[in-house]
Amino acid sequence: MRLRGWVFWVADVARAATFYRDALGLTGEGNTLYLPDGFTLRLCAPRPTCGTRGPHGVVPALEVTDLAAAKGWLRQQGRPIVFEEVVPGLARLTFLDPDGNPVDLVMPLEVEAWERGQRVPEKAATSPPTLRGLFEISVYVRDVNAAMAFYRDTLGLETGLAYFAHIHLLFENAPLVLRPTWHVCRQKAPHTPALLVEGPLRCPH
Repeated sequence: MRLRGWVFWVADVARAATFYRDALGLTGEGNTLYLPDGFTLRLCAPRPTCGTRGPHGVVPALEVTDLAAAKGWLRQQGRPIVFEEVVPGLARLTFLDPDGNPVDLVMPLEVEAWERGQRVPEKAATSPPTLRGLFEISVYVRDVNAAMAFYRDTLGLETGLAYFAHIHLLFENAPLVLRPTWHVCRQKAPHTPALLVEGPLRCPH
């Protein structure tokens, strides 16, 4: 089972495509854009709103070469940064696109360079961040164990690490992280980001 990319539901496809080309340097035309490593971002409309105040659905993590410059660039673009952390080996921030879809930007760090209380630094930037590609993709779920059984038994993904209630699984070409959420969304129409996958499905016994 391979991951092809993900879908973002947006109010205006042309506006969203312009943002991702100008602000993050993605390439492509129409509603289909591409990361440097070939993963696909597909933009679909219309986007119903649900009012849920918290993560649910799919959140891609894109690796950048300079997270401090990326942070400065996002500030210049007026993009809200809603979360940031520095943990041993990784710095991460989460921003919202013009339609409120969350996107993570990450940069690996030397574990030895980590210090308690670190924050993502910020520096001025005059151009979009340089993307390396997709680092991982997260799916926020209400029941992590049930979701793990689905991705393992139906999609056939290999299981990896489990820590802090997070479970890592592996597509052939990318890691998937299941993260718990306690936010309840009752919107039935498609509106949260979704995965694009290809490959045969298993029949669970």
